[in-house]
Amino acid sequence: MDFFTSDHHFGHKNIIKYCDRPFSSVCEMDDALVSRWNNTVSKEDTVYVVGDFSFYNTRLSSRIVKSLNGKKIIIRGNHDGSESKLLAMGFDEFYDKLDYTLPDGRRALVWHYPLPDDMLAGYDLLIHGH
Repeated sequence: MDFFTSDHHFGHKNIIKYCDRPFSSVCEMDDALVSRWNNTVSKEDTVYVVGDFSFYNTRLSSRIVKSLNGKKIIIRGNHDGSESKLLAMGFDEFYDKLDYTLPDGRRALVWHYPLPDDMLAGYDLLIHGH
């Protein structure tokens, strides 16, 4: 099964306040995000992370990526680093944006940024983060 998710902001203390996340600390948030991911995603699933994965350095981010179930594909967000950094974290694939075909044949653009409908020519829908 394929899953889409975005904007985890692992290690980002201020995101708790900015987005009114129900956590008292970054550690609590990080642990909850990993637990919820692994309770939903199996090792055989594929997860498309549509940007803004982690504010930690590569070493700490790598520990998180390795702890998560499934094949992990990153679509770069505005808070993510270079392709080489994201692949060094352990992501299986990297894209700036991605064409995705849904099981029913519809075409989706997977990109971190929202776009108005009139900019989606050739696509049936947009899967985005932010």
